[in-house]
Amino acid sequence: MAMPNDLVLVRHGQSEANIIQKAEKAGHQHPRADLLNDRPDWQQRLSPLGVEQARHAKTWIDEYLRGAGSFDARYVSPFLRARETAAYLGGETCGGWTVDDRIAERSWGVYGIVPRPERRSQFPLTERLHEVTPWYVRFDGGESMPDVYGRFRDFQGTL
Repeated sequence: MAMPNDLVLVRHGQSEANIIQKAEKAGHQHPRADLLNDRPDWQQRLSPLGVEQARHAKTWIDEYLRGAGSFDARYVSPFLRARETAAYLGGETCGGWTVDDRIAERSWGVYGIVPRPERRSQFPLTERLHEVTPWYVRFDGGESMPDVYGRFRDFQGTL
């Protein structure tokens, strides 16, 4: 099989976790922060805005690319928010999505489920490394960006 002429990458719409993380970055405690810490990252769902963003992406893909059903292949991350986005992009008539772990987001491991204000005390070395070299730091139980790059390069080889 030849490499496709076009490759369309769509990131998932805004997730519930994105809202909570944005509040934490601004120094605020979001009232539903328990959603972020009580579920693993792959189980985070789309927010209402994320659903709207996915619907807008479908409209654009339908108008300019003849719809997701016209693609030779369709891959999706196993993350729930990505699968929800794919369902909106394809609509009811577009199946055939291949779930592939290699296109999942960077894993932040156990570091990622600890609330931002507590990270410095629970992971002092990781915090320091993240400030100095965010690209190369491997989060506790998670990945570095070169790890993610390697996964994606491997996926690219299957196209």
